[in-house]
Amino acid sequence: EREVVVAKGEAAGAIELIENGAKFVADLSEGQKTGWFYDQRDNRRFVAGLAKDANVLDVYSYSGGFGVLAAKQGAKSVVCIDRSAAALDAGSRLRR
Repeated sequence: EREVVVAKGEAAGAIELIENGAKFVADLSEGQKTGWFYDQRDNRRFVAGLAKDANVLDVYSYSGGFGVLAAKQGAKSVVCIDRSAAALDAGSRLRR
């Protein structure tokens, strides 16, 4: 049996978050797996630093954490792939 347990506050719907100067959308209650992985913040920043003028492929991208930052840092092209249409939709709703 599946369940969602909230320790404190509410986890209803999508939230916007800012990380490394970019806005993202994550659904904390319905996101695939556990949703947004905050522990990858430093890795996303590091990879984005390598992306200038590169072609970037972000596979299992969720809402584009690696890909969005790569684009923001000057990647020539970015392709985000995920099995979840909802996750990709969240990535497409981003605002800079």
